[in-house]
Amino acid sequence: MVLSLSVSLGVLIAFISLVQMFYAPVTDIAEKYTLLQSAMAGGERVFKLLDTEETIPDTGKIAAAPAVRGHIEFE
Repeated sequence: MVLSLSVSLGVLIAFISLVQMFYAPVTDIAEKYTLLQSAMAGGERVFKLLDTEETIPDTGKIAAAPAVRGHIEFE
């Protein structure tokens, strides 16, 4: 159509620009969906961690801490 001059170059450029303007929100929505999926997976892992049982049972006894010398040495 462009070669036979039934569509002008300006109309073709306008059409291509409009297609690009339509495509931009679609890619934005796709990026938001990817971010949402990542956040949901992270939340799932956090809730799985919160639901795990304690591996060290709470006996109710408190052990005394050993005495501290108050001397720190870095080697």
